[in-house]
Amino acid sequence: MGVVDFFKKIYFKIEDQYYAFCDAVEKTGIKIYEWFVNPIEKRGIPSFPVFALLSLLLLAGIVFLALGGLGSIFQSTNNISISLSSDGLPVEGVSGRLLVDGLDSAFTATSNSQGVLLFEGVPADKKATLRISDPNYEPLIQTISTSSTSLSLSLSPLGGGKKFTVIVVNQDDDPVSKALVSYTDSNGQLVSEFTDAQGRISVGYSRQDQLFYFKASKDGFSRESKTCSPGQNTCLIQLVHSDDSTTKAKKASVLVSVEDENGNPIEARVSLYNSFSDSKIDEANLEYGEAFFEEVVEEGTSVYVNIYPVDESFAPYLGGASGDEKITSAAFNTVFNIVLQRKTSVIPKTDFSKLGIIVSDADGAKIEGATISLYLQNEERILIDEQFTSSDGKAVFDTIQGSTYYVTAFAEGFLPLLEKGLIGGAERQYKLTKLLPGNHGDLEVEVLDADENPVEFAQVKLAYTDGFPLGMPVFETGADGKVLIEGVPLQNIKALVTKGALNGESDAIQVTISENKLVAHLERGFGTIRVRTRDASEAKRVLIAASIDAFVDEEKIVSCNTLSTGDGYCELKVWANNPIVLKANAGGFVATESEEIIVGINQKTDKELLMIPTALSDEIKVLSFEIQNAETNEVLPDGALLEKGGLYKVLITANIPQAEKGGISLRLGDKTSIQDEKAFLLDFDKPSDAKNSWGTIFDQEQACSALETRQESSEVKWLTNEFKTTGVRTLGTFLRVRASATKLDKINFYYRAFVSKNNIWGRDPVDDELGRSENTLEKESCFANTYSKSFGVVEGKGLCNDRGCLYVELSSSEQTVTNGLKVTLGGLFSVNSFVTSFQDPVNPKIIVSSLAKANVLDLEGAQSSTKDLQFSLRKAQSSVSGNTFLPTSNARLKIEYADDSGTILSTERYLSIEGTGVMSLVATPTDFETNVRKDLTITLRDDRGNAITDARVEIEDLEGSPLGGSVSGPLFILGDDSSDRGEDGLYKFRKLNPTSVGKLLVTAKRDGFATETKELRVFAKDFFDVNPTELTFQACGASGSFNLQSLIDVDVPIQVSTDGNCVALSSGEVKLTRTKPSSQYKVSANADGQCKVAFNSLLPGSGSVTELEALVTVTGCAPIPSKCSSNACGECNENECRSLEEKGFCSR
Repeated sequence: MGVVDFFKKIYFKIEDQYYAFCDAVEKTGIKIYEWFVNPIEKRGIPSFPVFALLSLLLLAGIVFLALGGLGSIFQSTNNISISLSSDGLPVEGVSGRLLVDGLDSAFTATSNSQGVLLFEGVPADKKATLRISDPNYEPLIQTISTSSTSLSLSLSPLGGGKKFTVIVVNQDDDPVSKALVSYTDSNGQLVSEFTDAQGRISVGYSRQDQLFYFKASKDGFSRESKTCSPGQNTCLIQLVHSDDSTTKAKKASVLVSVEDENGNPIEARVSLYNSFSDSKIDEANLEYGEAFFEEVVEEGTSVYVNIYPVDESFAPYLGGASGDEKITSAAFNTVFNIVLQRKTSVIPKTDFSKLGIIVSDADGAKIEGATISLYLQNEERILIDEQFTSSDGKAVFDTIQGSTYYVTAFAEGFLPLLEKGLIGGAERQYKLTKLLPGNHGDLEVEVLDADENPVEFAQVKLAYTDGFPLGMPVFETGADGKVLIEGVPLQNIKALVTKGALNGESDAIQVTISENKLVAHLERGFGTIRVRTRDASEAKRVLIAASIDAFVDEEKIVSCNTLSTGDGYCELKVWANNPIVLKANAGGFVATESEEIIVGINQKTDKELLMIPTALSDEIKVLSFEIQNAETNEVLPDGALLEKGGLYKVLITANIPQAEKGGISLRLGDKTSIQDEKAFLLDFDKPSDAKNSWGTIFDQEQACSALETRQESSEVKWLTNEFKTTGVRTLGTFLRVRASATKLDKINFYYRAFVSKNNIWGRDPVDDELGRSENTLEKESCFANTYSKSFGVVEGKGLCNDRGCLYVELSSSEQTVTNGLKVTLGGLFSVNSFVTSFQDPVNPKIIVSSLAKANVLDLEGAQSSTKDLQFSLRKAQSSVSGNTFLPTSNARLKIEYADDSGTILSTERYLSIEGTGVMSLVATPTDFETNVRKDLTITLRDDRGNAITDARVEIEDLEGSPLGGSVSGPLFILGDDSSDRGEDGLYKFRKLNPTSVGKLLVTAKRDGFATETKELRVFAKDFFDVNPTELTFQACGASGSFNLQSLIDVDVPIQVSTDGNCVALSSGEVKLTRTKPSSQYKVSANADGQCKVAFNSLLPGSGSVTELEALVTVTGCAPIPSKCSSNACGECNENECRSLEEKGFCSR
């Protein structure tokens, strides 16, 4: 007997025992043959090996459980609490890791305010390693048992001392490096350190409740102080620029709003351009129909916008071509309210066409990333759009038939290209020329201002002599006013230059391969001062006629005469951003000289000059005290509040009689040192004929001579100007309110005028103690009597008229600002209004309204809120709370102070709501049948159930090709709150007709929301056919076929089976494909009788099932004798074998 026969014998004996077991089970009533044995063996597979395999798997599972396989699941766990302290005090914010033996991952935790690390769900009765790490403490590693639930540990500070961090930032919360921070350390020593690149210093301490008094300063910033304790972990000190608005050009902001004819916001790309150079200032995708460009351009710059809507049924808006240009101002937002027109309502769609530009190199290789600029070829040569070429070297533009265009193309390593005379409706291909020796030169451009000074950060754009641009990028000058431009074609070239609102250009030069240089001058910028003069000696201060001369550094630049117009003003066109001094002369009046006045480019300001009759020229008298808003030059009324962090100009005007010396003095606040005041003086006027003295302390215990500072100081407490030229003179100085000032603080001013002749002194106000003397034994002249003014502080931004002032601040739990409050989505905010009344209003109130889209926010549950005001000492305040629901960068609010007569003052503010909203997507229906047209409705809601009306909803193939590739890219609806396009949150795709099974993916997108998706199933019914449905055979061996035909555009796998033996099948499976959708399936007669042939198909992934049957009838066949016998057991079926076994044959 061979080895194989030996093992066969063993196998069959085991198999016999298996069937005996099955028989025993069968006798218990469990139908093991029907349920288990026969279904397997009908497929030609012995059932015993399958049974043996399942038994082994079951046994393995039992062993696994017995050996504790579930032990880790049901094992008991502990919550382990570890208390951390240092110097007896809890340590917050320290990270810990607990690595338990036998586990691959570690438990992590961070200590809370009580210094407790809590590790939850830790397996009990294990050994674990605890690691504690923190930058301020020595690392700690300790082995513990997880059976303990609590533990106390002490941490050792690094370097033997604990530390916390001081951070110095500017008004934009950017770190300020190299700021000097001074404080007294734990040993009582004065320490001064400079902040690092992140604006930080580390401070050692001994006790967590220790207090530190920090002073931070840096040139160009105000000095700020703050008291902090280590328990705060970090101490944040904010510095305010001390010279940011005195002579430097101010920054302006632009707000762009885009809607359709019905007021619905439109999704679009908006580009902001400089009108002179056509250089792009900034670009943004509109969020909810609005884009806000904050402080992106210098005041006085002329700008325009181009709007490119996503929905191509709208015509683009070209502000430059339309002449819609606006001059920006720092005092208010420059606003573009654009209403886009549908192409059908403005110009027939057929008048719009595409212009394709394709660029390649000399070998025909397409150039990706080249800059293509499209211009309107008219006298103004307006820039229409700019695009980068895609991987196929192409950029496509929208054009209007009948218009002529030109394009420029530029790519690194190539000469620029200019092509004129283009029209839409075609594709143009151009080859760019590579930079090679001899075909280009380098050009240095130097930019100077009107006074021949080099200009840093000027923008330089190269153009041909006819004004057409080369297409090269815009370049920027360095600190020396120069920039070197490489790769310039050898042609006649000139430079167009801009700096903020200033423009200029150079002469042309023929560029050669050797060195080339151009010099371009910026034009001088101008602003306008409107001046009128009044008689200061009369109570009504009537207007008088005077001659006005404007001076810059003693150079007279322009003149005018007052009372030349009905309102008494005359206009002076003066040099912008330069200190202008006005001198007024009138018959019978003393000459008047103003403070230094600065006006921005293309800006306008009004100024009134006071004049004293000659008869009163010998009288020393203070004529006025004024505070101006440094941004607008508007004079604040008495009772106005000063804004926290605000910049102002203080003006004191007095008549100074002819004398040996005379002047004006100003002192700020009641503290001894300016460092302790909540405001400071800076950048004061220094007339050429005046002697200036100033100081940073004012201490009545010291001599006047000791109070004067001999060196420049960025923060001044008191100031005196002695004028050589007498008459009506003005002391002018800027004032900065510190960012640390609060509503409880007062900003106090003390001032006087003085004159001295032959050592006889006169003062206004009079000081009886000093009399006509400069000093007495009891009192020195610098402590003489003064007039005083006091102003409160507000954290909001102010607006005033002759009826009152309105101040508004926006606050959250994190911060309080005048505008642009950042609020986390779902967070609360408050609109706080403060009113000063100069008249008696009737039923005064504050009205706060949301100008944002509905559901973005609410104000005490509504879109507006009205609060009645109760005045006390002519002051009142109110607070309106709000909640945020939708993200947006510019949620606008309108705040009105009103009474029964109407609106008294009105202003706007905005919130920036940050975060990601949650959007729900419901699809109806969720299943589609192939080749059956049906509408698909998508419903979008936010987490409050509000309809989302302006989302983009797309539908595309996910599995298979249900949409059949009939469209390029996904189908989409851009919501505009119209019917079936977002109204009530409903988006409807009409009559979808998927042609094959698979899955569709619906995607909903909206700025500020997490993208939401939904899968839809596409199934099929009766997706193939069988023909004929009956076959008849009259002889054995006869054959025939069924025609199988697919009715769907996918592969169809078909399983074929029969319930009898009258027919022989050619195979158990047939597959219909897209390329071969039909097939002939052959069968042949096998024995007399009727059989059903089943054709069944299940399309994978779709759940689509089709089950068809055909009937086969066979006659004329002799019965087929069975080959089974006691000598041929292998030919027996199961029942025949069992019968023979019972007779003692075919033992297995």
